[in-house]
Amino acid sequence: MPDQPKALKWLYEAAKLHFFADYEALLASWGLTLQHKGTCLLVPEAWRFSNPLHLMALFSIDSVPPPDSPRAWYSYADHATSLARAKVFFEKVQRKGEDLDIFLGYPDLPAMDASHLCHQEYCVIHLVYELAHINQDRNNCLKRAKFLRSQNMPIPEGCTAHNPSPMHDADFTCTYCTPHFQTFASIIGLWSHIVNRHQDVDNSVRLEKIKQTAAVWSEYWRCFSKGGKRNYPTLSKVNEAQEESFSWTDVMKWRLRWA
Repeated sequence: MPDQPKALKWLYEAAKLHFFADYEALLASWGLTLQHKGTCLLVPEAWRFSNPLHLMALFSIDSVPPPDSPRAWYSYADHATSLARAKVFFEKVQRKGEDLDIFLGYPDLPAMDASHLCHQEYCVIHLVYELAHINQDRNNCLKRAKFLRSQNMPIPEGCTAHNPSPMHDADFTCTYCTPHFQTFASIIGLWSHIVNRHQDVDNSVRLEKIKQTAAVWSEYWRCFSKGGKRNYPTLSKVNEAQEESFSWTDVMKWRLRWA
């Protein structure tokens, strides 16, 4: 019918079954199942219908699709969109009339995106359906995550802005342990190790390391603790280490245990 709404068949259960049969076959070709939630699966359109085993035989750095390659596409009935957007529509949306209008991007309706939680635009695994401005705001969280990683700190599964999660002590790495570095589950563990196991390192150098890691830990706390325990002994030491008058004498007063 000429006045039939676009993509009307996308509301039918048959459309959902068709998509997931196609999606399941794609995952299976890469050795994955519908239950997979771990590593990313990056599938540009150029590889959409390729046999992974055949790709492996031909693979080289030069054969990788360029960064501006089109994303994997999905078409059904009279409508086509990205595979990621189709997945969140069939997986997350109730699929009623207004939901379809929003999905199609009609004016004066909320703009919705298929958001990649992993920030990998070709990934077809880690997807949520959310408001466009929230999706864009995640870029700030990505920058924060990169900062944490640059400081040898773990990246939380969620952030306080988009997926609140409890505060966890951060991992820290001792840069004085060579050639086999050592990591610690708490900043106190790292400091104890530095004080007691690396007496060959000048006190001024170790003091700067403690100050630097205290600043990193404080930033982590600010972003992810939602306040936390104000009397937390570790927090007291972190705050003290950031004072201008902080010295190696203050470190020794902590009486850190051997680690």
